[in-house]
Amino acid sequence: RDEQIQQLHSQLQNQEAPPDVAKDEEIANLKATNEAAHDWMQKAVEHHKVLSEQIESLTRENEELKAQVQKLEGGANSESSNLRAEIESLQSSLQTRDVELFDLQSKMQAATQSANERVHHLEAELQNLQM
Repeated sequence: RDEQIQQLHSQLQNQEAPPDVAKDEEIANLKATNEAAHDWMQKAVEHHKVLSEQIESLTRENEELKAQVQKLEGGANSESSNLRAEIESLQSSLQTRDVELFDLQSKMQAATQSANERVHHLEAELQNLQM
């Protein structure tokens, strides 16, 4: 999409049409680009929703694992060797889930920021051209 935008800008700069015609064409092209950006933003929102659901699921799973770890730690004295191995396994799973949760949150934040920046940029260009 960025490449499309750059191509449209290059085409618009190289055209030698009357100013009003060129401006109208540029506005039409930017509107089309803006629509594409809105479509992209909609997909980003859907992706954000999927990531949010994954975060919720991982958060619930983490809470369950933490509860299991606490429960196992409380009774570890009686069945020490078997329980310690299970606790270590649960702690390892918990750490893995925490890393996955952090990665998903980072991806979601980056996607949201990128989408917002693109929309703001395109809206500013469209507004400047309409003046």
